[in-house]
Amino acid sequence: SLKMERGQGVRLLKNTFAVVNTKDLTNCKKGICLILPNKMLDKVKTYIVEKNLFQPQDKILVALSGGRDSVTLLHVLWKLGYNIAIAHCNFQLRGAEANEDEVFVTELAREYTLACHKVRFETSEYAQKKGVSIQIAARELRYEWFANLLNTPISSAQYLATAHHSNDNIETILHRLVRGTGIIGLQGIPAKNGQIVRPLLGIAQAEIAQYAQENNLTWREDSSNAQDKYTRNTLRHRVVPVLQAINPNLEQTFLHTLERIQGYALHFQESLQTLWKEIVQETTQAVFIATNPLLAVTAGKVFLAEWLQPYNFAYTQVQNIWAKMQEKATDVLFLSPTHSLLMLRESLIITPKSSNQNECYEVEITKTSIQTKYFTLHLDGQASRGEATLESVYIDMEKLAYPLTLRRWQAGDSFCPLGMQGRRKKVADFLNDQKVPRTLKPDVWVLCSKDAEIVWVVGYRISDKYKLTQETKHIVNIKIAMSL
Repeated sequence: SLKMERGQGVRLLKNTFAVVNTKDLTNCKKGICLILPNKMLDKVKTYIVEKNLFQPQDKILVALSGGRDSVTLLHVLWKLGYNIAIAHCNFQLRGAEANEDEVFVTELAREYTLACHKVRFETSEYAQKKGVSIQIAARELRYEWFANLLNTPISSAQYLATAHHSNDNIETILHRLVRGTGIIGLQGIPAKNGQIVRPLLGIAQAEIAQYAQENNLTWREDSSNAQDKYTRNTLRHRVVPVLQAINPNLEQTFLHTLERIQGYALHFQESLQTLWKEIVQETTQAVFIATNPLLAVTAGKVFLAEWLQPYNFAYTQVQNIWAKMQEKATDVLFLSPTHSLLMLRESLIITPKSSNQNECYEVEITKTSIQTKYFTLHLDGQASRGEATLESVYIDMEKLAYPLTLRRWQAGDSFCPLGMQGRRKKVADFLNDQKVPRTLKPDVWVLCSKDAEIVWVVGYRISDKYKLTQETKHIVNIKIAMSL
């Protein structure tokens, strides 16, 4: 309790109290008043516990740009008594202004007596080299640095906290709605993503502004935030104020809506995973989706869109794919920037486009295994006769000439398939006979003898020339094991 004059405000800088107005004071009698706990600190502490962001004993790196939001985050975590340190990125995009931000952060770290980790990036050069925007370049650079910092003894921190707040979530969701998204994207920014945590995500920007003012915090203004050349800034300056005029409680409404969407999304993802396990088969070379069971699902097109998103297929393509599935079309090819999707009558086959056709491995006689990106061949030179399968074959050792070569098949390749009495057949025709989908053909490998004669079309058939006979004395068993 404190003795107060009428109308006098109070400022306390300890952990649980802050500036209040006399209208916020309760149980006042004869000048003796009780001070309400600081709502901001209480809300943040509750949010950290509810979302299980981190534990009291954990060390937290605070991503500090020097702006009001990050300075407020630093002050809040400091007052709550967490073990914190500072991480600052200088992207060298705003000349002297960026360097002044770095000096400001350094001084703030000294004032709080906190360790300060700093880095400078050649952001423009990186963006040009990678062919990405400045915003994407800055994001990639800082999160790579954060990850390295977290995983080294230099910081000894378990988590990194960023100052994203509820208004950032509003802008993110609006941005995704404008560009197009599904229910997963509508969940907004996650409160916790691995080692990245966002303690202020339940706090409105206005609350942060009030807290900073009441606690006499100083910060740096980023001049680029006032420009509308970025989509986010346009949403912040032009769209959100209109929505706030329509609904003054916009931030609270969004938070409540997000909670419901996140609940719906959890149920949706569970259904996605259940159906995926039932109708999808994954290998190192391809993903196979059975179409008939998917067509029977009411929300099948939406499910398909979520499954194809990681392979960079746009929703407009998904609509076309779905229409062709309903027509029972076959041998139709769709392309994304990174993958191919081949539609057959009862399945979709997704394969990456970036296969290296020039991969080649030489196998000396002393080798017992050949490791590729996709599979491993095991060679047993002391095998006895066994039953051959598509993945395990038996070869007459004395007919082999080392070194062997393992490579992808090429146009013009031919061999004598087992069972054809020595007649040669082009590999291309053989694969057609085996009904190998055209998107999988480029990833078929052949094992060749030193004289370039094909010994085995891997996973399909050996050459008749290398089969076991009554005269065979030494046997090589070659097995294929798919890489995970």
